[in-house]
Amino acid sequence: MAGRPGEVRKARELLAREREDVLAALEVAREDGRRLAGAQKAWRGAAADLIARGDAAGLSVTEMAKALGLSRQWTTHIRKELERRKHVARIVPVQYPPGQQPQQEAGG
Repeated sequence: MAGRPGEVRKARELLAREREDVLAALEVAREDGRRLAGAQKAWRGAAADLIARGDAAGLSVTEMAKALGLSRQWTTHIRKELERRKHVARIVPVQYPPGQQPQQEAGG
């Protein structure tokens, strides 16, 4: 039984090294994730531009989805998001003459 405290110490050291290794790997994974998220965002922007061009050229959702390797549902989602952005960009805030702004309701 004399060897047992040494085994416990070795096990604790091994566990401490493993924890340090895992934490270091997680930090690397975090940086990789940030880099990949940026690349994916750029890709989505380029894909959205191509979908808009495809719409203008008369391509079907099925054709565009197949060419991009996406589902029709996801391609349709991107198209709807593009349309929503167009509509939001067209919204012009109402300009009231001085002194004629509507009263705001309480609590809102």
